[in-house]
Amino acid sequence: MAKANKKAKAESEVKIPTRVELVQAKIPLKAEGNNVYFSVKDLKKQYPFLTNHDHDEKTFDDGFVGIMIQDVSIEK
Repeated sequence: MAKANKKAKAESEVKIPTRVELVQAKIPLKAEGNNVYFSVKDLKKQYPFLTNHDHDEKTFDDGFVGIMIQDVSIEK
């Protein structure tokens, strides 16, 4: 029973990573003014539980597709 509780607790502790954690995880990013956009592709690869709306994504001239961390949520 204790193992089941630990597993349930671990699953419930899933959280959106901070900017610092994303930089430490080497997620590619682009800064535009005060806004920092992280690579959508790499975010979804490394953090598959994160989701976002397509309208929150920004495509740059070089093809980089990014999203600000405050625009992502945890997939339920």
